[in-house]
Amino acid sequence: KKKMKLHTILSVVENEFNCKLKVKNRRRDLVYQRAVYYQLCRDLTKFGVNQIGQSLGFHHATVLHSLKTFNKLDLWGEKKYVEAYTKLKNKLYYDRHIRTRAQFCNLLIHQNINLRGKVERLEKKLKNSS
Repeated sequence: KKKMKLHTILSVVENEFNCKLKVKNRRRDLVYQRAVYYQLCRDLTKFGVNQIGQSLGFHHATVLHSLKTFNKLDLWGEKKYVEAYTKLKNKLYYDRHIRTRAQFCNLLIHQNINLRGKVERLEKKLKNSS
């Protein structure tokens, strides 16, 4: 397996959103775009939050806060960022790790199964709390 590099993820995210993530700015869209980048880095690399933060010139605590933010994006109705994350994760994973369409299809099937399980658990929680 090839090692995924942070600069590869950075360029893919910046191209997707047509932005520069290293800019020191707290605009909401930029904060959410960086959250997508951080989450992709966590999911596709073995780099720690220190290294991921340094790749953009931010502190590790910023990365940790941003990862929490990413987990709330769907809840806040910011679906375009969650959808972009899924699209980019699949693209990066397919481009770097998967050799055949069959492997990619298997990945999508497993992701679908995992998501169904999460939905079932959430529905069960909701039902029990009512």
